[in-house]
Amino acid sequence: TVEVSLVAGKLPGLDRPPSPPPESYASSASSELLVATIKLSAGARFMLPCCESSNTTGINRNVYFFAGQGTAHVAGSDFSSHAKIKLAVDLDTEFRATGGPVELLVLQGREIREPMVQHG
Repeated sequence: TVEVSLVAGKLPGLDRPPSPPPESYASSASSELLVATIKLSAGARFMLPCCESSNTTGINRNVYFFAGQGTAHVAGSDFSSHAKIKLAVDLDTEFRATGGPVELLVLQGREIREPMVQHG
């Protein structure tokens, strides 16, 4: 089985989550924000579609393995413990689980391009 929870952004076939606050970076369509969790049982597969933006410059997409007893197969890499894989935003990506269930977190967004400042 596959269970996808959409926290922010949009994916085909899924209801859109509540809108972010109007002054939030996430409220801008150009942010290309996507936050989703994907739970896969052993043997399950899920295809994450490519980013629909015509300009993918500065958009980052990462997947994080955060729970499960199985192995996740993503973009030609296998992982079964806490790890991050950078994904190509312009390609569809297949997620597959073997040996047990896995839970993954997908984070995507355009770079904010603001200076980083440390206070304290």
